[in-house]
Amino acid sequence: VEIEQLNDLYEGSGLTWLAPLGFDNSYRVVMRNDVAMTEGIVAIEDLQAVDGGIRIACPGEFLRRPADGMSAALRRHGLALAQEPLVVEDSVDRVYALMEGKVDVAVTYATDGVMTDSRLTVLEDRLAFFPPYEAAFLARSESLENLPDLGAQLRQLGGRIGEDAMRSMNFAVQVEGEAPRAVAARFLRDEGLLAPPGTSGL
Repeated sequence: VEIEQLNDLYEGSGLTWLAPLGFDNSYRVVMRNDVAMTEGIVAIEDLQAVDGGIRIACPGEFLRRPADGMSAALRRHGLALAQEPLVVEDSVDRVYALMEGKVDVAVTYATDGVMTDSRLTVLEDRLAFFPPYEAAFLARSESLENLPDLGAQLRQLGGRIGEDAMRSMNFAVQVEGEAPRAVAARFLRDEGLLAPPGTSGL
């Protein structure tokens, strides 16, 4: 759906969608490289070959989503579970569980910092089951009118944050423990959208 179409749908709501930021944060199903290579698993539906069903770690939300969550994904790909899903909210801990052999696969988000781990294989979604989740700002129309500088600054971010950049920032926060504010400020400075400390201007 294009932003223009969204704004047509939201007409009269007092809300305005701004341009997508540039990254898709949809779900990803990941597996250990060594296991995927040994078992010849490349795509999600290949997990049908796992004897006795799969063991999976996922965030709690994945269990609750009716259209693109656990139940629908299992049906679409013809998969069965070997045991109850291991619910782990933190993506780093989810991948630790995978690496320790507690589960066969883990559900992550495309921009999770752990997605930079070279020991992971992202299984192909050949059935295009997971829809794209493009990030975009949704703002009060009144606020954009009353604070024109706010709208101008937010619009500068349209198309500026790719998935690699978002993964890198999430890695700095989720894995290296940096403060989100500091990571975001560094990105904005690198993009020329924030003045260095001690100077004025955006």
